[in-house]
Amino acid sequence: MRRWSSVFVTFAVLAGLGFGIGACETPHTNMAEGRLFATGETRYDAFFKDVHTQQAAFPFWSDDKRATRKLLTTELDLVVDVDERSLASATRERAKSSGYFLDEANPNDLRVLALSGTKVDLGFAKSVEEALRGERVRSRKLRVAESGLVELEKVGRDLLGRVSEDFAKKGIDKTREVRAELNASVLAVGKLKAEVSRFAKEADECSALLAEAIQGKGVDKKIPKRAPVPSAAPAKREPKPQTIPAPSPKVSPAAAASQPKPKEEPKSGEVFSP
Repeated sequence: MRRWSSVFVTFAVLAGLGFGIGACETPHTNMAEGRLFATGETRYDAFFKDVHTQQAAFPFWSDDKRATRKLLTTELDLVVDVDERSLASATRERAKSSGYFLDEANPNDLRVLALSGTKVDLGFAKSVEEALRGERVRSRKLRVAESGLVELEKVGRDLLGRVSEDFAKKGIDKTREVRAELNASVLAVGKLKAEVSRFAKEADECSALLAEAIQGKGVDKKIPKRAPVPSAAPAKREPKPQTIPAPSPKVSPAAAASQPKPKEEPKSGEVFSP
């Protein structure tokens, strides 16, 4: 088996399956839409199969990132997709309550330890250790995957230069179809390579920032906490309708004059005589 093929078999085992990535620039090809294309030619079909495997494997990297940071983000009460600098800021803030240092004597088993005489939060220390180790492992896997994608892209470009000759006997339509699938595959590999490279840089940055943060180094950043669960809003009271008093009936001047005047009560000290 060719070297580049074995590299991607290894990558597929690491990554798992479950994603199709397409190229919107070539919407009418199988490979652009995540479907495996076959030509009947061994060299071409091996290439298309490797590309399809990487398309299907891509979601692993996002899932792996969340899984690596899950314990720490939960411990710090942060959203799972918090950015690297905010995660480091929250770690630094939490570490202020105790004195921690990073023991890297064994790179494969780094430890977060407390300074002598200080109180250590074991749950917090363990979550930082797991995140640090996970990010470093993730970075190594991503760099291997990136190298493999570079090799796969070269294979695709090489096949593009040979397609006219290799399919000359199968007619112009077949040649065009294979060339379109090759173009879509090379484009898809280029996009995968860019995303994998970005993930690797994020893993390296996160590892470096966490190593500083646990020891109280670095610069703080505003920390996005988890959104609180909204409580039920109190029921609004409907305003009571205001009762408008009915207007008193109008009395004409003539009617008022005809009404008898009320009798006056006798004043104190007077004798009433009829």
